[in-house]
Amino acid sequence: MCAEYLPSISKADIEEKQEIILEVLTELARKELIDPLDYLPKFNEIYKDNYRQMYSALQNILAKIDKDPNCKVELICENLEEIREYLHDNYEKETNAHLFSKIFKLSDHVNLEVQRLRSVSKLTEQIQGNYNNLNDNLSDATASMKVLGEQVTKAEEKTGRLQIETVSILAIFAAIVIAFSGGASFLGSTLSSLSGDAVLSNIVCLTSLCGMVLFDIIVLLTVFIRNIIGSSRSLWGSSKGAWILIGVVNIVLFAVFVLTYFGYM
Repeated sequence: MCAEYLPSISKADIEEKQEIILEVLTELARKELIDPLDYLPKFNEIYKDNYRQMYSALQNILAKIDKDPNCKVELICENLEEIREYLHDNYEKETNAHLFSKIFKLSDHVNLEVQRLRSVSKLTEQIQGNYNNLNDNLSDATASMKVLGEQVTKAEEKTGRLQIETVSILAIFAAIVIAFSGGASFLGSTLSSLSGDAVLSNIVCLTSLCGMVLFDIIVLLTVFIRNIIGSSRSLWGSSKGAWILIGVVNIVLFAVFVLTYFGYM
């Protein structure tokens, strides 16, 4: 703490006076009602050697008192004003006249410092409030972005699946149409090449052969499309069931072909 003093006042005396000021102001910060006469001896002890309290030292004292939850620095202003009014009303006494200017200056310094502390405290609260609001808004924005990101991801996945399914359906239909068109054309040209008196066994033989070829072509096309779109699902249920169905159809058609062919021979 800094203080301006006469050479006759030692450093130890200055520290003692500052401790007394801290004690007195702390007590004034805890009482709403006081008797000025109780504090005049203490102020006389402080200012008896023409001690001069500097504003810079008073800042440290009031800052320390303001941190005490049991103290209100505003009470210091009110109580010092009451002491000053008492000294003013009893100014004719020599002791009181000596203290009046000291208390007046102390009261003025305390009022200024209390206003500064309250301004700083209000500004700190505003900054803290703005920070809390900003933090809440940031948290809300982060949560909203997370939800939006999840929705976008789901939409992209759904769109991708829809595209794959659309391509798959269109490709399968195109393959079937191409296969049937080619098979029908081949079958038509084959049947037309037969003589007019061709027996039924000949027609069945050629039809079964064309059916087997056409069926295998469709199977190959659908498997090829499935590999292109990267799907692991079988077009006829499970993979094992699909191959059983393909095998049965081929066996039946081949058996019909063999029987009719050798029957014709």
